[in-house]
Order: sequence, then structure tokens, then C-alpha cells
Amino acid sequence: MIVYEQCESKEGQYRSKQQWDALPLNPPVKPEDKDAYEVALACASLILRDHLTLKLGYVFEIPDYRIAKVLTKETRQRVQHVDMMRVFSEAKASLVQALKCGAAIRRLRTVERIRQVLPRTVDKMID
Repeated sequence: MIVYEQCESKEGQYRSKQQWDALPLNPPVKPEDKDAYEVALACASLILRDHLTLKLGYVFEIPDYRIAKVLTKETRQRVQHVDMMRVFSEAKASLVQALKCGAAIRRLRTVERIRQVLPRTVDKMID
């Protein structure tokens, strides 16, 4: 049921009735568990610096200066907290590349996708 009402201001008396229960133009995308699993696998396939940067920054929400200290200690490369914007952008770019190449998709997920595309075989020995 759509409800039409007027605004309570003076302007509302001169305007046409407005639809208040309208759906949003761009509804937010709901994340799925399979997508999160693929992102986690892709993140696990990254080099240590990028993996630590994303995990500490987004999962544990640790401040940048502490992430810089952990990265310096673990990777034995000096990382300053003023460089963290660059480090985060590089980590995000490498995550996007890992998701594009498909190396993070596990065998079971790949088999599931192939079975959706190809028809089922008759011989049970093949499955």
C-alpha cells in the first residue's frame, strides 16, 4: 500500500502529494557468506605485509601507528605511520588482483560453479 501525504509546511499546500514509502533508488547490497569466504581466501593468499595490513586495519581496527610498528617488526622493512595510506592502497590493489585472477577460489567452490554451468553426468563413477 502506497501512502500519499502532504508536507505540514506552507510549501506542502502548494505542492502535489508526495510518496513517502518509495523504495530507495540504489538499495544497499547485502553481503553473502560465500563472498566473504572468497575475500578471506584471497586475503590469505597475499604477501605477509598486505595480509597483515588488511587484517589489522579492518578486522581488528588497530590504529595506523601500531600497524606500522607491527609491519616493521614482522616484515623487517621500515614502515612509518605517515606511509600507511600508501600501504593500505597497495594492499587493497593486491587484494583486487587476487580476486580477479581467481586463485583464491577453492576446489569445492570451483566444482560447485562448474556443476551449475555444465549438465550433470549420467555415470555416477565420474562424480
